Amino acid sequence: MRPVGRADRAFLSEMWRDPQVRRYLGGPVAVDQLEARFASYVKGAVGVGIWVATLSVDGAPLGVIVVHPHHDGMGHEVSFEFVRRVWGQGLAREAVGAVVDHILNDEGLAQILAETQAVNEASCRLFEALGFAQQRRLVRFDVEQIVYSKS
Repeated sequence: MRPVGRADRAFLSEMWRDPQVRRYLGGPVAVDQLEARFASYVKGAVGVGIWVATLSVDGAPLGVIVVHPHHDGMGHEVSFEFVRRVWGQGLAREAVGAVVDHILNDEGLAQILAETQAVNEASCRLFEALGFAQQRRLVRFDVEQIVYSKS
């Protein structure tokens, strides 16, 4: 895990333009919005942080994990995006789990939230495997969402 750097521009742009990666996140980021999004990631999250997950053997970037204020202002939320080539290998679960442990144990947050579309079964399984519990269901962005929490 490391902060986002200038060298991550191509990696992040490719990931943000991938329709499969962005399927449950509002779709691919428009080309004219990539630079502003990248600049905000280099600057850092308003809240707790942004990390690039990398392979330990060669430092290749795999995904990004963000901890930021939740939509409802009820605390902080963890969200993530990983490139397709590593899906199903447990790498996202390992990286998200490490960030969640850091936030709860080292940063002193009492609770962390996660929100995902109810139909996003892979993310639901990931959060449940990490010990998150369903807190509530709601409709946001015209689709059913599940809000998870972990203390």
